[in-house]
Amino acid sequence: MLRRAESVQRSQSLYYALGAKRFADLSTVLHCVAEVILEYAVRGRDGAFAFRFASMNKETRQLLFEAMRNLPVPIMFDPWGGNGPAFSTLRDRVSWQFVQCQLCGGEASQRSLVVLVQEARNAIIRTCNQCDQRTHAERIATRGAFLTGKSFVLLGGNTALTGNAFDVSCAETLRRNLDSVRTKVVKVARQKWTTSPIGPRAARRIVPSPDLGRRASAALAVAGGKARVIKSVEIAIVVAIPGCSATQVFHLCISEPTATKLVEAPSSTDRIKIMLSSALNLRQHRTLLHYMSTAVESPLTSDPRKNATPLKTPPAVCTHAYGAFRPNIHLLRCSGCTGRDA
Repeated sequence: MLRRAESVQRSQSLYYALGAKRFADLSTVLHCVAEVILEYAVRGRDGAFAFRFASMNKETRQLLFEAMRNLPVPIMFDPWGGNGPAFSTLRDRVSWQFVQCQLCGGEASQRSLVVLVQEARNAIIRTCNQCDQRTHAERIATRGAFLTGKSFVLLGGNTALTGNAFDVSCAETLRRNLDSVRTKVVKVARQKWTTSPIGPRAARRIVPSPDLGRRASAALAVAGGKARVIKSVEIAIVVAIPGCSATQVFHLCISEPTATKLVEAPSSTDRIKIMLSSALNLRQHRTLLHYMSTAVESPLTSDPRKNATPLKTPPAVCTHAYGAFRPNIHLLRCSGCTGRDA
């Protein structure tokens, strides 16, 4: 009561503090008014106004969330052949109703096809122009991503997802293996790399051309940039499906933040999702996706010890893979080779 009394005029605050005047109880009126206003905002697809009004108190927030849960599934024309929308979580429903991108949260203007891993099916999501181009750019790798509602999906464009390379059975196998996968991480080394001082741009000089009888240009490489130091962490991850004899070992040379995410992931499922979304190169990504979508668990044996066989520790051997395909990158120091932490 004293806190509410501070919001009125100073000459009237003493009356409210002593109880001589009381604040009116508008809870019943507010409920009716809030229902009308929120219904108007939801039908008008005005998300900014809806959430601003719903932030008044707990009751208005509950009314908005209840309205979102009662939304019908959108009926749309699907050029890819009968795929429904990603409409399972509350955040997905908000994105569809208020025309928001389900990948970045911006204003949506396109619709893209993805694989919804949790439901093992193709689904349509709302995307902005930039994220729509990203989904088409990932058609070679079918890379993973997270929606704003934390749902894990595979981006791959129309060609990869509607073809025979990744069908519904593969999606179901991937969903099942994500729930039972086991991983083990070993830090191999810390490394420092340096870039070549030769910049990407080359100076050009003008030389006479006797054949053409006129002056032509020829390339001349000169120092156009500064050398910089790049720090990376090399880790080894073994991936196994319980009951499956085949395992996969991945050696990654990645940045410190990404390595920390992989090492400190709360579960093997979260670690695999990070690997599929950003941590692997194209070849490793294809290998892991093929393994996770095709590996089948063998029937459990009568001996429970064989079913719970611990994972073998991957070899802690540095491969220096970061500079393998980068001709302008040179190794300065590796803790796995020199015995010192870089």
